[in-house]
Order: sequence, then C-alpha cells, then structure tokens
Amino acid sequence: MATKKQKADEFRELLENYLLENGDRVRELLEESRVRAVNASWKAETQARLALEEQWYGPKQEPEPPRRAIATASFTHGDLTVKIGDVYSTDDLVVAQVNHCFVIAED
Repeated sequence: MATKKQKADEFRELLENYLLENGDRVRELLEESRVRAVNASWKAETQARLALEEQWYGPKQEPEPPRRAIATASFTHGDLTVKIGDVYSTDDLVVAQVNHCFVIAED
C-alpha cells in the first residue's frame, strides 16, 4: 500500500509530465483566465463607481443644446461688426458683453 508521500510524489510526477507536454496550452489558459478576471474586476469597479456617482449626483442629465442669440441692434464691438438679425451662440463673448443687444431664440 502506497503512503501519502508516495501518492504525492506520483501526483507531482504526473503533473510535471503533463506540464512538460502541454505547458504552452496551460500558459494560454492561465493567461486567458487572468484576462477574464481583470476584465471582470474592471467592469465591477466601473459599475460601482457609476452607481456611486448616480447616488451622489443623481441621474445623468442630458446636456442642453447650445442656444442662439439674435442681434436686435447694429453695432461694432472691438473689431467685430454686428448687424441686426445676426445669429450667435449664447456662449460667444460678444453676447455676454453686450447682452442688451441680443434676444435668446426659443427652439
């Protein structure tokens, strides 16, 4: 009857032989497993971060589309000449500085 040490030695020898014969495939499987584990970890971290952000800040809001400002007067602002009816983004500097000469367009 074989002792535990003999059984362990036999198993170790079988394992070493298997690894010698199939080492490349074993390495590939281990690498695939590692990649899957890293991807799963990254996905879990991302989901947790997004859940925390939503809990903290509330649900994501869609950004407002850029609004338009239409000139109601003709004027020169620095080297920029504005005519009645010219359309600018509400983010433009001229709209912010001379806002009394513009109306905001409703879409």
